[in-house]
Amino acid sequence: MGHKVALSFEDGVTKVIKVGDYETVMDAAYKARINIPSDCRDGACGTCKAFCDSGSFDPGDFIDDAMTEEELEKGYLLTCQAVPESDLAIQIPATSESAKTAAASFTSTIKELNRHTDTTVSFTLEVDNRDALAFLPGQYVNLKVPGTDAERSYSFSSGPEVQDASFMVRVTPRAPCPSTSATAPPWVTPSTSPAPTDRSSCASPSGPCCSWPAAPAWPRSCPSWKSSPKTRPPPRST
Repeated sequence: MGHKVALSFEDGVTKVIKVGDYETVMDAAYKARINIPSDCRDGACGTCKAFCDSGSFDPGDFIDDAMTEEELEKGYLLTCQAVPESDLAIQIPATSESAKTAAASFTSTIKELNRHTDTTVSFTLEVDNRDALAFLPGQYVNLKVPGTDAERSYSFSSGPEVQDASFMVRVTPRAPCPSTSATAPPWVTPSTSPAPTDRSSCASPSGPCCSWPAAPAWPRSCPSWKSSPKTRPPPRST
C-alpha cells in the first residue's frame, strides 16, 4: 500500500512522492527522479539528514557521526534509512533546482460552481492527468487567472483520493493577503459566472501569497496551476 511523502524544498517547492512498504524515502525519491542530497546511502555520513514536520517512521540504522539520538528525538531523519510508517512531511535542506525537479503544471476544466451564500462559494475542477496530481490533506495550490499576472492560493476541500479537485472560498472585499479576509478572484463574485466548461490552470505554491490586483471578469480560455502543495499535517508521532 505504501504512503505519501511531501518533500518541501528551501525555495518553496514541494513534491509529493509515493513510498512503498519497506522502501526508504531516498529510494522512492530517486525512483521519482528527484535527486535529494545523498552520499553514502548507508546511514554513515549525514548528507541526507532532513527534518520531519509530521508523520511517523522507522529511522533504520545509523551511526552518531551521521545523526545523534537527540536529533532523532527532535524529528530529524536520514532519508537513506527512514521508512515511512504513515504519510510524512519532510523539509529537504536543498533547492528543487539542485534536486533536478520543479513544480508540475496542471490544466483543468471548471466542472461546477455553487454560491452557497453571498460570502461563500465552492467550485470543482476536473483536472487533466489527475493521477499525477499528488497532495496531502491541508495542502494548497496557486490558481492563476488567465490574461493577468494574478494568482490566488486555495486549500483543497476535497481529499487526495477524490478524482475532482474542489475548493471552498470565502468572498470578502478586496484586501491584501495573507489574511483571513483575503480577496476572492473576480469569477467567484456575484457579478460574474464562468461557464461550466471554462478552462483553468494552476501553479504550485512557491512562497507566501500576495495581494490580489484588479483583474477582468473570467475569460473563456482559462488559468493554469501547479501542484506541489505546501502542507503541515498532524504533528509527528514520537
